[in-house]
Amino acid sequence: MLVDIRPAGEVVPGLVDRMVLHSGPPVDWPNMSGAQKGAVIAMVIFEGWADDIASAEALDADSTLADFVELTICLAEDRHGRADTSYR
Repeated sequence: MLVDIRPAGEVVPGLVDRMVLHSGPPVDWPNMSGAQKGAVIAMVIFEGWADDIASAEALDADSTLADFVELTICLAEDRHGRADTSYR
């Protein structure tokens, strides 16, 4: 039963600005699956860190996206997720 909706930063211990929780095993950006990269890019846009897909992909092309966000696994934060989903 759903009892409340709150921003993740209020309920996930240790969640800091530009930290992205992903569902896979520990992996660096170049080795992430396409689905996971797509989810992270979508999140970067949703959070307002990039204006559109092209600017988010430009961060990736410049190899700065991995420096721009902190990628960590859901299990490290005692959370679980789908393979094509990232959480913020």
